[in-house]
Amino acid sequence: MEPIRISSPADVISYMGHSLGYWPKESLVCVALDGKALGPTLRVNLPVTEDVGESYAERVAHAVCIDHDATAVLIALFTQKPWNEANSKPFASMVQGLKGRLLDKGLLVHDVWIVGPNLLPRTTEPSPPRAARRPR
Repeated sequence: MEPIRISSPADVISYMGHSLGYWPKESLVCVALDGKALGPTLRVNLPVTEDVGESYAERVAHAVCIDHDATAVLIALFTQKPWNEANSKPFASMVQGLKGRLLDKGLLVHDVWIVGPNLLPRTTEPSPPRAARRPR
């Protein structure tokens, strides 16, 4: 099999849809990474409201960490919720909680994107470099 070359956020977003077999809607999608190799793709429904407890982030982090080879993760929010400089980012507190949970479990969060009809901005800065994931 020929390796897939990914060099831009658009490549990653396209890969997410390809690996799922459909274009996600109102979804949180995570792609695990083992070094530079792409790992499993996880898709879950976004919460109905933005006021979610810690259990959502914990369940997603747990599911991503099932891949014991993962060292990092890429995250995208596929949503129709409006966002611009005047509005707060959709699911901002949930994303921060998820990033914290993943970091606590030893996974770097390389990027988080909002994917909408006309949007593909980075929602947060990448995680700072950190020691490799601890062996289990």
